Amino acid sequence: MQQAALLLRPCASGLTKVHGCLRWLSGSAAPPVSQSITELSQASQLSSSSSSQPAIYVACVLERLPVLAPETPLWESEYHAKQQQYLMQQGFLKDYPDVRHIYRPGTAQEASASQQSKTSAVHESQTSAQQSSLTEADRSGDTKSMARALRQRLYLVVKQPLQGSRAAWHFPHTQHQPDETIRQTCERALISTIGQQYPVFFIGNAPMAWTPLSGGDKLYYMLAQVVDDPWGALRLPEASSATDYQWLTSQEAAQHMADARMQDLLPRMLSL
Repeated sequence: MQQAALLLRPCASGLTKVHGCLRWLSGSAAPPVSQSITELSQASQLSSSSSSQPAIYVACVLERLPVLAPETPLWESEYHAKQQQYLMQQGFLKDYPDVRHIYRPGTAQEASASQQSKTSAVHESQTSAQQSSLTEADRSGDTKSMARALRQRLYLVVKQPLQGSRAAWHFPHTQHQPDETIRQTCERALISTIGQQYPVFFIGNAPMAWTPLSGGDKLYYMLAQVVDDPWGALRLPEASSATDYQWLTSQEAAQHMADARMQDLLPRMLSL
């Protein structure tokens, strides 16, 4: 019965010669067991080589959210000014005169001078607020510090080999294993690169984008966010394949990555 099971398996899968199966099923002499095992081994090797699939890599796009509210764009400021002007023309808003000088001693000229000084103080406070958003890391150009570019999103970029090539700037990545989900591979990619002592929130279970690699391989990107920032200096584990890291804006990351496809993908992927 063991011999029958061994022979019927290749017969059903079409891995042995058809006439040999028919000869055995018709009652003719069965081939030796050693010959059947050899044919089955050769067929298995052929099947495994023909069913090999391109490798899948998964990268973790780890971002630090803005700490301060972003500056109002010029077009938005102009829109609000035009909107206020239109509402005043239609009578929905009224421009009331400043009559506060009536209730305190002093002349109208003093009130006007006081109003001008207040307007100047407002501009100075806005300039001061812009300058206060600059940190020591911004002034020194320290890209290893997360405490920089507080009004923008920062992304962790590491110097790491991909597909066996020499190390270059990428997002933390690793090769997908058959028993893993894409998210589990993403988590393993980040932990194996920077360690597991840093709190991170992984967003969703589906990748946000992908790029083709050489040899038919694919690289998928999944999003994660920093928790309890700012972190201190990262301590890369000894077993990590990364040799260096930086916290970069999307524009800076595109400049550091040499792949033209990545330079085209990053502005669209990271603007979502």
